[in-house]
Amino acid sequence: MKNAFYWPTVCAVLTTAVWVSAQGSKRTQNLAQSLRYSCLDGPFLGVSASTPNHDSPPTVKLTLIDPARRSQPRIAGHSLIPESRYEEVAEIPGAPNRSEVLAVEICNPSQGTYRLKIEETGTQPYRITVTGDAANIGASQILKHSSQAGRIRSYYFAFWIENKEAHIQWLDEEGRPLDPRVPIEISEW
Repeated sequence: MKNAFYWPTVCAVLTTAVWVSAQGSKRTQNLAQSLRYSCLDGPFLGVSASTPNHDSPPTVKLTLIDPARRSQPRIAGHSLIPESRYEEVAEIPGAPNRSEVLAVEICNPSQGTYRLKIEETGTQPYRITVTGDAANIGASQILKHSSQAGRIRSYYFAFWIENKEAHIQWLDEEGRPLDPRVPIEISEW
């Protein structure tokens, strides 16, 4: 009697595991490739949110406002940032299940001050990465947080290109540069 119950149960569990795994890989295979690969002839700016393992989108929503007061995604009173998108993407096309992020990405971004708004909608750790690319050298800044549903965070940063090198610097609310040697906050994980 034990065997009559055991094998059908094992088969059902294995079938379910294979189906769930296949659904997950289908989802990551359908992710768009990062816009960075379409901006090879010009500068790129990206703000991404990821889980520590880069295997699923974190429980946050992002809004980015550029120096001309345009936004991505579109919000009331702001037009859309040209050549931009807000989407779940694979940063490494050959490894989508290890590079999934929620990102605001811009080809040919304006130089100047940006405002980043993060709405936390769950309770999990996440990483924010701000990346800029130019012809010679790119730059990035990283923050690590743990979500608290309902909390909203705001950050300001400057993006500029000098001598074909991208630069990103955190700013205070008045637009003054923060010391790059001092973290703007203590990592939460």
